[in-house]
Amino acid sequence: MEAVAVGMSTGMMLLIGVLIFMFRKGIFNMAELIENTLDEAIDTSNDALSTYGKIVKVSNAKKREELLAEIRDIETRVTSKQLQELLDGKSEEEVFGKAKA
Repeated sequence: MEAVAVGMSTGMMLLIGVLIFMFRKGIFNMAELIENTLDEAIDTSNDALSTYGKIVKVSNAKKREELLAEIRDIETRVTSKQLQELLDGKSEEEVFGKAKA
């Protein structure tokens, strides 16, 4: 019984060896194709990530620019001294000299 099992396993190994030898070029080509496909997928994902990073940077720059414009607009209407007086609890009439609309 053991001899049959050993003979079958040896025969199976020989068959697998012969098949691998016969189809080795196809196996290597398949491995190369898979490697190239994975490289292409990685390159594409890196490009997409780089593009997304650039979009986020541009978006953040626009938001910072808009915020800076708002801050400049506020600074031109109200001085820091006036803001401090308002924070200290003075009324708008006292700080600005007239009622603000």
